[in-house]
Amino acid sequence: MMTAVKRLIPATAPALVAALALAGCGGTTMQEGVVVNGSAYSVQEVEETTRQFSELSGQDVAPQAVISIAGAVPVLNEYFAGSTYQASESSLRDELAGGGLDGEPGELTLDVARYQYYASVLNDPAVQAD
Repeated sequence: MMTAVKRLIPATAPALVAALALAGCGGTTMQEGVVVNGSAYSVQEVEETTRQFSELSGQDVAPQAVISIAGAVPVLNEYFAGSTYQASESSLRDELAGGGLDGEPGELTLDVARYQYYASVLNDPAVQAD
């Protein structure tokens, strides 16, 4: 399995990440919120996730980025399902808490953390060499 992943990652990683960032988004007006892959998120949820990741990263994070990332996560989950790199919810929660997130992360916050984890795996030279 890892040999197949190793060969696939270098050839497809940049295209995969770019395509995933645009996948699965649809919506209503921003006053109502947005629907991504059948999950509805309120404006408040998007704003809260944006604020949390701006604080955690020390950089401005745009709401549009949060929405695009939410669209990519189901494809990444499927891609990594059953592999040793599959992200668990508990490890994501621990990582967020260790990064200074106060309180419980919402589902959208967990999706952004999951995306960041998978992007780091796809870009890790050690994983590509594995």
